[in-house]
Amino acid sequence: MSTSTSMTVGHEKLRVIHKAIHSGKNMTVIGPHGIGKTQVIRSLASTIPNTIVRYLSLAQVQATDLLVPYMSERRGRRWVEYIPHSLFDNTDEYGNRHPLILILDEFNRVDAQQVHNALLEFMGSGTMAGVPLDIHCFVALMNPSTDSYFGTSAVEAPVMDRFHLYIPVDQYELGADVYLASTYPEAPAVIEWYLSLPDHLKSHVPPRRQEMIIQNWRDGIDPSYSLPPDTEIPVDFLRQLLEGNKMWTVKRIAENTGEAIQELNNNPRNLALFLALVKTIRSSDTAREVLPLVLEFPSFVVTGLAWHNPQLWGPVLLDHYRSRNDSSRLVREIEQLEKEAADVKGN
Repeated sequence: MSTSTSMTVGHEKLRVIHKAIHSGKNMTVIGPHGIGKTQVIRSLASTIPNTIVRYLSLAQVQATDLLVPYMSERRGRRWVEYIPHSLFDNTDEYGNRHPLILILDEFNRVDAQQVHNALLEFMGSGTMAGVPLDIHCFVALMNPSTDSYFGTSAVEAPVMDRFHLYIPVDQYELGADVYLASTYPEAPAVIEWYLSLPDHLKSHVPPRRQEMIIQNWRDGIDPSYSLPPDTEIPVDFLRQLLEGNKMWTVKRIAENTGEAIQELNNNPRNLALFLALVKTIRSSDTAREVLPLVLEFPSFVVTGLAWHNPQLWGPVLLDHYRSRNDSSRLVREIEQLEKEAADVKGN
């Protein structure tokens, strides 16, 4: 198996995003609609202890929605002043204060520049209308500026300069393939078919659309009716996979690891399919059965697998490598991941 495969196959960007949120770095995550950006970021943010997660879609927000006017009186005169919206309230239901994680969705579908201008203050100094805000970090979710999706546009440089990290993501890079494989028995057929499509057609079949194909198929509706009519996406191979008995499953991999390895070598694009299936495994016995295939994965993908489920894959992989007296960097990384998982469990 060639090690030239893109690192994003291993969901490496999930690890980067999780580390960045944990350490309080402001970032923008840029990717097409339908790949699960919102759900994934909200889920990752919710794992950070002693913080409050606030979500806001900016698509229909005005600057006046962020700053609330109120009347004040000083030296006999009445003034209109502004205070931050309750979105920025860092008090939980028990009255305790915690730093905020702000998720700003549809960040580059804002109609008025005034909204970004209002946000610039807190993005730069952590204040809003001069009021200090307790912000752990903020995450802006964007569609690519080249996307024609409902008025998406480029964000001006002074705004983009406020982010510590810029993380572009595509189709399966946030783990949507694992979600599909965990939820639908038919998912491996759809994933393999998707991976076989020419690159220029893949953007028309994001994971959300793939899920609709599966749901409609379950209702007896042919896949052709689930696709945009003007794209001419071929579905014959998909029908063959859905109707036949050659769809890859964890059971098939475990019973035919040699065949799976040959398929991976013949069609490296299916690495994403096999990895998604392997990530659905919850039994150490099954993990050991598919281990010969996993050992064909590039080392960075193996490390990502250990990060995904260190309590399962850590012992399975380390047992194999230690039996061969392997002390490579890969082994040390897996040992560290297993230790970190044990520390978290102990706390």
